[in-house]
Amino acid sequence: SNAALGQKHASLAERVESLARVLQDHDQRHDGHSAEVLAMRSAHAAITANEAKVRAVHHATWEERISYVEKLLGDSAEQHAGGLEMALNKYDKLQAHTSAQQKEMEARFGGVSAQFEKEKDARN
Repeated sequence: SNAALGQKHASLAERVESLARVLQDHDQRHDGHSAEVLAMRSAHAAITANEAKVRAVHHATWEERISYVEKLLGDSAEQHAGGLEMALNKYDKLQAHTSAQQKEMEARFGGVSAQFEKEKDARN
């Protein structure tokens, strides 16, 4: 009975030792997983930070492009407005000059035309 009790005690001790090894293995694997999880979290944080930087640069690039196009269009519109104003001024000057020449021609040759008409009527 003492031998049977010793055997049970040894069996119990072996079971406790076996359980302790299983728990130790589990803890070691868990510690390894914890390190992997921490490494993954760190890598994820780095990727997220890098992605935010890339997005900010890309966003700034778009803002710069839009600003450039707006400036270009604004400058172009100002140039066209200035060119149109110059063309209208030239047109007004040309029209005034032409009108003045027409009046001068009428004044100079209007009498001649009337004289021709008188001579023509006199011949008939």
